[in-house]
Amino acid sequence: MEPSDNSSSSDSSDRDSDSSSPVNSAATNTMCDTSVTFKPYMYPTGLEDFDEDAPLPVRKRWWERFVHLTVQCGWSNMTKLYEFKLMVSPAVQNWRGQLP
Repeated sequence: MEPSDNSSSSDSSDRDSDSSSPVNSAATNTMCDTSVTFKPYMYPTGLEDFDEDAPLPVRKRWWERFVHLTVQCGWSNMTKLYEFKLMVSPAVQNWRGQLP
């Protein structure tokens, strides 16, 4: 067995173990050049809860920060929806549930 064969089998097991970690990575190997991209999961702790009583410009700014956070983190639609529901009040959730 050649060393390259041994490393490829260990790479596949590494990929399997990495899939359960909170950090997503993508690696490509082209002509011995490897490129790795990390997208860490970022918790929205820097973003305060949504305040529906705040003035409109403040609410718009909150929405812009939320969207920016979701884009930078590469969240899936399910993650975006889950995090959004955690940040809004039950009244806003009820209003959202009434929309067609």
